[in-house]
Amino acid sequence: VTAEDDVDGDITANIVAVSTVDTSTVGNYTVTYNVSDIVGNVAIEIVRTVNVVDL
Repeated sequence: VTAEDDVDGDITANIVAVSTVDTSTVGNYTVTYNVSDIVGNVAIEIVRTVNVVDL
């Protein structure tokens, strides 16, 4: 996951991921990513689904 700002450039290091993924328990989990630039402009949140399966 990467993030770039028109003024600040690469702001990937500022990304915050909120997750409750439990890799030891089968199920579907969501991970929410957000980021803001140096002046506090917030990006649109991105939500991804993580599927933990039993192999």
